[in-house]
Amino acid sequence: MRRLSMCAAAAAVVLAMVASTASAALTFAPAGGITATSIGNIALNVPIGAITCSYVLRGTLNAGPIDRGDLGRPVGSIAAVTIAPNPCSGIAVSILDLPWIMQYSGPGAAGKYLFTILGFKLLLTASGGTVRCLYAGNVGIEYNNANGQATILANNLVGLRLGGGPAICGNAGLQGMGFQFSRIGAVFPQGAGA
Repeated sequence: MRRLSMCAAAAAVVLAMVASTASAALTFAPAGGITATSIGNIALNVPIGAITCSYVLRGTLNAGPIDRGDLGRPVGSIAAVTIAPNPCSGIAVSILDLPWIMQYSGPGAAGKYLFTILGFKLLLTASGGTVRCLYAGNVGIEYNNANGQATILANNLVGLRLGGGPAICGNAGLQGMGFQFSRIGAVFPQGAGA
């Protein structure tokens, strides 16, 4: 009986620690401009193959605080995207509907945080403009606070053929090593940031 009571007490302590961690707030220090450069090339995998090029995302982070349980709260935006080379793999890429909103999606593994880029939208134009495919969706990333790198999570960008031409658009996925953010260690539990 005493052993059972000790186990119950230990479980209560662990639950209290998890609850306090889950409800802590996050801040971004300093708030303001950010740049995220692709680590190597990023591939947009479409039905006809991979369209591979490098990306540079530029935007801003809000200061916070953000409650770790406040999933879906906007934390910033991506205001500019540069793709090189363009045309990329022989296909012209147009960035649409900026700014893209970044939202907090929850805690990741230790020292990592999940974010979602909402409204990711590209227009691919090939064959002298006769084939035009629009790809849109949300792209999740897992940000590592220790090194400023973000891994691209599995995603599905819905493809839509615009105008005439063959119906080869289909859905796509963005894949690659991820992004290196310009600021490392920018996410802090509330009160711990510089």
